[in-house]
Amino acid sequence: MKKIICATDYSSNSVSALKYAYALSKKINAELIILNIIEYPTVWNSDVPKPKFSDFESGARKAYQKLLNEFCTTHLGTNFNSQNVTLDVKSGEDVENEILNYANNTQALLLVLGVKGMSPIKELFLGSTTKMLISKSKIPVIAVPDGSKLEKFESLVYATTLADEDVIAIKKICDLFDSIITKIEVIHVSEKEDKISISKIEAFRKSLNAQFSSSNMELKIIYNNDVFETLKNYLKDQEVSILGMLEREKRVAWKNLFHRDLVKRLETSVNIPLISISQESV
Repeated sequence: MKKIICATDYSSNSVSALKYAYALSKKINAELIILNIIEYPTVWNSDVPKPKFSDFESGARKAYQKLLNEFCTTHLGTNFNSQNVTLDVKSGEDVENEILNYANNTQALLLVLGVKGMSPIKELFLGSTTKMLISKSKIPVIAVPDGSKLEKFESLVYATTLADEDVIAIKKICDLFDSIITKIEVIHVSEKEDKISISKIEAFRKSLNAQFSSSNMELKIIYNNDVFETLKNYLKDQEVSILGMLEREKRVAWKNLFHRDLVKRLETSVNIPLISISQESV
């Protein structure tokens, strides 16, 4: 059976990710694993309840398992456990690597995370945790902003740089959601129209047409100098279920670095979920 992992930290900002992952797992008939990594040493903060136990090492797992069950019951309802849902608590000194290793070991299809962290003190840390997981994960990652709801899951907008890897990434996303996505818009924002860009656009269009039916796939080219603002405004004007992008590796080309920054800025500025696929996985 297909598996989705939702990594949670019990915080208020992770509630939207939990609800989103739960609703998505039912839509695509997948098992949902709700995972909490106990970090040693633990840094307490005001948002997260503090389980009571006399000895941390021996009592932590049981206490956190109870806390995770209470957290899910509060936000998913009392019958969530009968809906192909598994709760798991693990411990480790490195939260990011523990999540990645767990995803690899369980052969998960997808990893769902909240965009923000627990408290003002830890927000920077957990924000960077999400970004690191997007960069290193071998499976697609959905970053869910606070307040996002899975009311519909029909339309995908994919922001492309017209790279060959983008076609593979789009195919991966479509394979994940082939039963529910009915409309796909592939958007490219270009600074100017010239012979080189036109030639590249047409070559990319041919690659898309070779992989997908034209009935539900559309390539749109928008000319504007500000890529970020153009994409952000476009997404706000459309009814978009999810935004897709390729997370590029840290190679030296400045365009790759700009694209990585664009992924991060959109992740925290647009109130729709972002599905990101790492370049090394395509």
